[in-house]
Amino acid sequence: MADALPTIFDESVETKKATIQARLEKELNRSLAPGDVEMLIANAFIYELQLVCIAGNEAMRQCVVSYATGAMLERLGDLVAVSRQPATGAECTIRFNFVAGHNPVQLPAGIRVQSIDGTVIFITTASADIAIGVEYVDIIAICLTPGTVGNGYDPGKISIILDPQPFLTSAANLSTTNGGADEESDTELRSRISLAPSRFSVAGPSGAYKFWAMSAHPTIVDVAVITTNPGEVTLYPLCAGGTLPSSEILAKVLSVCDDEKIRPQNDTVLSAAPTVSDYTIDVQLTTYSGAINSEVLATVNANLNSFKDERENKLGLDVIRNQINALCMIKDKVYNVDIVSPSADIVADEKTYPRCTSISVTITGSNNG
Repeated sequence: MADALPTIFDESVETKKATIQARLEKELNRSLAPGDVEMLIANAFIYELQLVCIAGNEAMRQCVVSYATGAMLERLGDLVAVSRQPATGAECTIRFNFVAGHNPVQLPAGIRVQSIDGTVIFITTASADIAIGVEYVDIIAICLTPGTVGNGYDPGKISIILDPQPFLTSAANLSTTNGGADEESDTELRSRISLAPSRFSVAGPSGAYKFWAMSAHPTIVDVAVITTNPGEVTLYPLCAGGTLPSSEILAKVLSVCDDEKIRPQNDTVLSAAPTVSDYTIDVQLTTYSGAINSEVLATVNANLNSFKDERENKLGLDVIRNQINALCMIKDKVYNVDIVSPSADIVADEKTYPRCTSISVTITGSNNG
């Protein structure tokens, strides 16, 4: 089977048992019953041999990128100079307001501003010189706690100044906090390791640009590389969970991929958010008489949600009504499927993200077939 795990040792207990029992019976010149002392001892040996075979197969898989996990996957990444990206803190832009008519003041880097719920603290990454009469300054700040905990604070929710400064009256985030990511998962790291051979010494090929763009931030799960004009390359990153990249993440992608050591000399590199195409899945089922409706609904909903989840982190995937129909047709249970939405196939270009916003499954009747 295509999905079967690769093995180098046979893990079948029955095969080992049959082989060893046949050898013992030949040497002893008699048949062995399951309760014989020789078979009890052999079973203990077979158990230990089975553990060795399982461990041997797992050790082999840990040497292959497609199956390696944890530290072993990281060691394979070392071979192509790809390391696991650490957890990063969320970011936002904070506006600092000053009293009117203040003297010149320098706002140092490292000013802490806390969320109104007291959960997270953001710290500014740069200093600023405030001239006379300037009433505010906008500075990027990053969450002190790495991970996703700092994401999702709406504008104005990061506003408690922990480090008061002369003439500073108030502070508040202008943008919703975003970009916080947990440590890169094995799946994401495995994807970047597989892309590593495409990067060559610089970008240029689409695979190389995709590798470098995905390396810019751990939340990026897919990238479309589009060339509309000669020498002009636009990168469209998609973030985990099907979220669009913030301006800060787009800036990081551009910073990495526009580096003169990475991009070809004559390339102009741009970054932009993908285009979102929202759609819903609404299906009406006619079941066979005798089918248990609750089971049908549970199965179809599970199939459609798996369909949605599998496409959540991918750009440019078409949504085909026949595929949805196939997921709903359960043998001997579903007689017919009426797809209300989408009303037509959705054909997505490389930079488009078809986003399923809801799934509705209803049973409208039954039929004897």
